[in-house]
Amino acid sequence: MSTPVLYGPIGRAVRTTSPYVETDALGMYVAALSMWSAAIGGTVKVSSRGNARPVLLWSALVAGTGRGKGTALRGAQHALGPALGRFLATHTTSGITSGAALVNVLYEQQEATAETEAGTDRRLLVCEEEWSEVLRRVKRDASFTTKLRTAWDGATLRNTTKEGPQEVKAPAMVLHAHVTPSDWQRYVGASEGAGGSYNRILPYCSAQCRCWMTTG
Repeated sequence: MSTPVLYGPIGRAVRTTSPYVETDALGMYVAALSMWSAAIGGTVKVSSRGNARPVLLWSALVAGTGRGKGTALRGAQHALGPALGRFLATHTTSGITSGAALVNVLYEQQEATAETEAGTDRRLLVCEEEWSEVLRRVKRDASFTTKLRTAWDGATLRNTTKEGPQEVKAPAMVLHAHVTPSDWQRYVGASEGAGGSYNRILPYCSAQCRCWMTTG
């Protein structure tokens, strides 16, 4: 794609911002789409295999160190700040390195909003700028990818703690991650990238780093 198609109001916001940001405009667009889908995930749903699930775009920016992944994220945050600033400030987290931790953070978000006027809020944006460290650690937790798939499906998540059982119905979580091509191949690999859990994540390869898709 020589000329990126930045569609709709989000595309216009990215086009307005991108001349002032030294990064790949399409990478910024992908990050912005994930943020927006997290914000609307509690109300907008789509039919999937006969079931309704939240409209959630999970994404990964794949590029070498210093290739603008963080700049793309910051540009997207700036572009969507007027519309989503409060949501991003209150619903963004990182550092989830186990299946139990994933359920726990969603459960805490659910419980914190259960008695609010707006009602229970199960939306969450997990933004992992150092995803390789997360992938390295979750290799030791067999439950992580299972919980990841369940969260993407919007199905009920369950966990058992010392304080008692945790249950999160209809989670609306979005994952946005940054990773280098070598770490994607090392920790995810071709088979896991094509099937199972990680094929739910849209990998976008930066314009400066296309070769990883044809290696291995």
